Amino acid sequence: MQIPKVKTSVKKFRAKLKNVDAGSGAIRNRIKLAEVWELFQAKIRGHIQYYGVSYNMDKINEFID
Repeated sequence: MQIPKVKTSVKKFRAKLKNVDAGSGAIRNRIKLAEVWELFQAKIRGHIQYYGVSYNMDKINEFID
């Protein structure tokens, strides 16, 4: 049995990082830090759940770092 190897495309990875950066900049001064942190954690969880498949942990760790 062969395991499918899935890898995040560089284009999607960069777009996601820009999206997170722009989103955090837009709300940074409007809501409390605790709320910003909750939103950020939700985005990270969603990214890991969507892209966290076999052989893609390098990109997941790069996104988190």
